[in-house]
Amino acid sequence: MRKIIQRVLIASIVGFYGGAAYAGTLEDIKARGTMRVGVKADSVPYGFLDSTGQLKGAEIDLSRALADQLHVKFEPVIVTSSNRVQFLQQGKVDLLVATLADTPERRGPIDMIQPYYSSNGTNILARKDKHFTQWTQLKGLTLCGQQGSTFNKWVEQTYGTTTMTFPTIDEALAALRGGNCVAVVHNDGVLAMTLRNPEWKDYEMPLASQFEQHHAIGVRKGDGSQTLGKFLSSTLTEWLKDGKLTGFYTAWKVPAFPPSEMPAKKKAASNE
Repeated sequence: MRKIIQRVLIASIVGFYGGAAYAGTLEDIKARGTMRVGVKADSVPYGFLDSTGQLKGAEIDLSRALADQLHVKFEPVIVTSSNRVQFLQQGKVDLLVATLADTPERRGPIDMIQPYYSSNGTNILARKDKHFTQWTQLKGLTLCGQQGSTFNKWVEQTYGTTTMTFPTIDEALAALRGGNCVAVVHNDGVLAMTLRNPEWKDYEMPLASQFEQHHAIGVRKGDGSQTLGKFLSSTLTEWLKDGKLTGFYTAWKVPAFPPSEMPAKKKAASNE
């Protein structure tokens, strides 16, 4: 009995201090003088490496502006779609600004900040000679996608496809060109930017976009209601009203928009 009581007491102490650590994340950022932000390096035009190896993109600009708002240094930490949530949970980053779509499943292990900072639909990129005009034409076909993306499960369940996944979207696109799949399923903003490259002149984004995705800043579980979450939410709300939030995307000619209003109930229904 004594051992059981000891284990309960230890668990209670660990739980208390674990929760207290999350409550002080904003204070830790200020004391450290840096904001560690998990960002993508493989998603043009959101977060990517340019020809000189420098991180660029709309989400990079947004992240840097958030750090500037706190008068701390922006410290980017490159993440992928498959490891970004783990990086956040493990404390390797303070927050995620990494094309993270808000879904009920993701709200289990982490908190998602509202308002959202951008929205996009889901589409495919395929050769023009495939003549795709309807999503239903994809039934039974193999698509390429990026590991950790919500698009894969959605298109499989909705239209009966099979998805071959790759660590990066560039690898998925290369697989498409290599004939390993009939199309790439992904964020329509990323696909639209891909098509601006002349080497993709024989390809198109032929369907009407579906499964709208709302990108949110992700923070550790419990941080959403603490000082960090309150700072992020109030700052995004202000920037949404004055147009600064939209500016991060128009500067990169991103075919995306920050939703003016997306209540939690409507959000959850749109992602189920």
